[in-house]
Amino acid sequence: MARLIHLVIRVRDLRRSIGFYRDAFGFQETHQLDFPTFTPVHLRCDASPVEIELTLNKGHPDGCKIEALREGGHYR
Repeated sequence: MARLIHLVIRVRDLRRSIGFYRDAFGFQETHQLDFPTFTPVHLRCDASPVEIELTLNKGHPDGCKIEALREGGHYR
């Protein structure tokens, strides 16, 4: 049986988005990475097996421009 284990959400404001998932659903930040073109933040919650990855794409005015999927699953 297939099930959701990892969800990626592109966001404009990491701090605000982390706060929303923490306050509304109890998710806590487990780790954050910083790459030249994007910053992913991983969140987990004891009540769910799902990991949420909030990703800020750098270099775009709105922080989350959606284009053709390239480079191993990350937008440029």
